[in-house]
Amino acid sequence: CRAAGPGPDASKAQSVADEAADRFKKNDFCTAGLLFERAISLDRRDIRYLRYAGRAWQELGRWPTDG
Repeated sequence: CRAAGPGPDASKAQSVADEAADRFKKNDFCTAGLLFERAISLDRRDIRYLRYAGRAWQELGRWPTDG
């Protein structure tokens, strides 16, 4: 079992998440959700990004694949 810690791309993920948060604040929920999903793909250990993506999709009222 490995100790939990930031993934190898944690700083890049944080940078993407910062941009996503800025988009969320500007009510650009679609872009925010996509960026948070990008952040989680870069650092799967920080599950907050997944939560934030879900929150963006909730605000949007649909998942991006719903059309």
